[in-house]
Amino acid sequence: MAEGLFKKMLSDRGITGISVGSAGTMAFGFFPASHYAIEVMNEEGIDISAHRSKKITSDLIGKYNMIFTMTSLQRDEVLSGCPSSANKVFVLKDGGIQDPIGESIDAYSNICKILKETLGGVIEKWL
Repeated sequence: MAEGLFKKMLSDRGITGISVGSAGTMAFGFFPASHYAIEVMNEEGIDISAHRSKKITSDLIGKYNMIFTMTSLQRDEVLSGCPSSANKVFVLKDGGIQDPIGESIDAYSNICKILKETLGGVIEKWL
């Protein structure tokens, strides 16, 4: 959801030349986004139906200038695998943003609202 929202928010602001990707610290295989994530993003005008999960790697870390994690635990996992990336890995929101996997569509909608607010702050601060 964060990748789709961030891409749309950048596009809506006319910001180009920024590569946005998504990878997880605990992702397995190439699983699609959950049905609720797809539904909530469709309500935002964003199609994430082609999204497939992937695990973050040192190659991916090297590809990006900035990496935003949802929680401090995820940040710590990224840094444990790639300590030299400490200057470019940030937690999106103090206290973290919890993954709504396995919860109701309302939980996904709530996370969507939190992500929009938080990613808007990222754009204002960094771009």
